[in-house]
Amino acid sequence: MRIVLLFLLLGFFLQTSAQEVRLEKPVISGQYLNTEWGVDGVILPNEPAGKFSGVQASNGTIYLAVNDTLSTQNLGLVVFISTDNGATWTLHPSGISNRGLYENVKMIRTTLDSIYCIFQWEYNVYCWNVLSPAPNLTPVLTGGYRSFDAVTSSTGALYLFIDILATNQIYRYSSINGGYTWGGSGLITSSGANPKVSMSGTGDTLLLNYYGPVLTDTATSVIRLARYRETAPGTLASAGFIDITTDATPKYDYVAATNNSEMWFFYTSGTVGSRDIKARRSSNGGVSWEPVFTVAGSETLDEYGMDIRYHNYGGYGFDLVYTADSAQAGQPTAATDKILFSTVTYGAVNFTEFSQINEVPVAAYSPRYSNALVPLPVNGDIGVGFVGGADGSKKLYWDRWQAVIPVELSSFTVTANENSALLNWQTATEKNNKGFLIERKNSSGEFSSISFIEGKGTTTEKQSYYFTDNNLDAGIYTYRLRQVDFDGTASVSSSVDVVITNPANFSLGQNYPNPFNPSTSIYYQLPVESKVSIRVFNLLGAEVATLVNETKPAGSYSVNFNASHLPSGVYMYEMRAGSVSLIKKMTLVK
Repeated sequence: MRIVLLFLLLGFFLQTSAQEVRLEKPVISGQYLNTEWGVDGVILPNEPAGKFSGVQASNGTIYLAVNDTLSTQNLGLVVFISTDNGATWTLHPSGISNRGLYENVKMIRTTLDSIYCIFQWEYNVYCWNVLSPAPNLTPVLTGGYRSFDAVTSSTGALYLFIDILATNQIYRYSSINGGYTWGGSGLITSSGANPKVSMSGTGDTLLLNYYGPVLTDTATSVIRLARYRETAPGTLASAGFIDITTDATPKYDYVAATNNSEMWFFYTSGTVGSRDIKARRSSNGGVSWEPVFTVAGSETLDEYGMDIRYHNYGGYGFDLVYTADSAQAGQPTAATDKILFSTVTYGAVNFTEFSQINEVPVAAYSPRYSNALVPLPVNGDIGVGFVGGADGSKKLYWDRWQAVIPVELSSFTVTANENSALLNWQTATEKNNKGFLIERKNSSGEFSSISFIEGKGTTTEKQSYYFTDNNLDAGIYTYRLRQVDFDGTASVSSSVDVVITNPANFSLGQNYPNPFNPSTSIYYQLPVESKVSIRVFNLLGAEVATLVNETKPAGSYSVNFNASHLPSGVYMYEMRAGSVSLIKKMTLVK
């Protein structure tokens, strides 16, 4: 009797809670928004209460739902809107009234450009039609639900996967009328938890991941992967289940993405403070999977907070982001707590080298929220929302991959120094910069690469680079820089000419360094082609080394003398060229 009464009271509480969830106009709490835009833009000048999720409409407008109780006096779930790629943000004219932690928030954009915010308040799930001219909030399922995930298909149907707290059952539901009604109920498993779903770029293939069967320590459970095909709006057909990872270590998070028969699955492995990120890949629609490999496995970093999305810009591929958190002493910095981003093209196995995209330190790990990628297909871009800053100063930030200006060359000069060319260039900003190939040609030749100088990756600070091209014959030389990104794309600078002239006289320079041990360099110049010799003598006049003995064209030269086999003392070195004889002395000190 007591048990029955308990369930009746729980049901009454949940129904009452569901009736209290409502849409309201926001009552602003002071300065709710910082519209300043740098590399990292501030959306909220405070830490959000929970999760955030975003989408972009076909007109380029970005909608970001945030569980936040500080930007307004009366709301707990708000939607921020940006019409300029995140440079400025405004509040949606309505939001969800309940103030507290929302267990899950998911923004969805359908093929018809409808925007839905599906969210969980306590044990209940709701669907909010964000763009509806009239307030439109629909209770989907009320009572006893632990978590959910949702996607939309190419037909505009909505699919919801949800697990039941008391029984560990996972069910699926569908809606073909914009979330007004839900049907198509189907039991996925009787022992599962934490369903996560992703839809392919074609909008007809769905991936489902979940823990199952559920162990006492849920995070150590096997993670399963199920594939579905949409056969009609609101109808899914199973294409098979597999155990995608049986790793017995804790696996606190996992994500997947698929497009054009290529599938990626990522998960964290290890305990909080020392997690690694691992992955599996399928190139044939999930029929078979490659072995597990480590994407991020630093022994000194806690790596987590990953998100992955497919993209269709610049060719098909996938974008990946994750947090790399070091256990530094004191306050975090952008150098110790990073968001790293990479991309992989369709059909490739390896992601490009990871680049840091945050300028403020990423906030310490919290189970309440994580990094959220927001595809921006209208721009051919990708955005990310993340919480940054130290305790007491955390904020919600926004960054775009294309917001950083590609490598901007602010100057490039070449000057002659006898028979050498001195190259100097500066960059104002760099994005994804692997480095610079230095290319040279003479007046009758073609450009060829002569050296490579590493770049600084991604930075908004001014950078300076230097290179010396030595031992050049007299003539006119043309130089240019070929800047290369980590993904292999390149751009070429304007060309700069320099004139190298022959010396006016024979000369023999003082060796450097002097005194020396055991090696030194000797510099000399020839105004015309000459048979030249340079010999070294001790103070008794005995020759101890011949450094040069050949015919050389006019120009400036240097030769190295290694005296490791000789005792300390004063030595003379003589250059003979034609009728010219020049002598200098040098000191070896051991």
